[in-house]
Amino acid sequence: RALLALGSRFDALTKSLTQLSEVASKLNGSERIASEFEKFQERQQSLARERDEAGRLEQAEWRGVLEKLMALREEDSKRERSLAEKVLSQMAADRSELRELLAATKEESTAHA
Repeated sequence: RALLALGSRFDALTKSLTQLSEVASKLNGSERIASEFEKFQERQQSLARERDEAGRLEQAEWRGVLEKLMALREEDSKRERSLAEKVLSQMAADRSELRELLAATKEESTAHA
């Protein structure tokens, strides 16, 4: 009888140990899932940081391009102003020369008349 009771307890204990083993296995699986999820979150955060950095670099790059274009535009404006000033100066000189020629022509025609 004691042997039967001992055997029955042994069976119950074996069953309990099996259940504990199953629970431990499930917990171990849960821990692996949690670990993989943490790795996934870290990777996601890393990608977000890389994306943000790439966005900042792209903005800086475009800002640099825009600054270069503005500098070229300013340079072109200066050249255009300089050219316009030269043209106006030449026109004034030509006008002055024409006045002198006209005055000389008037003097010659009055001298011949």
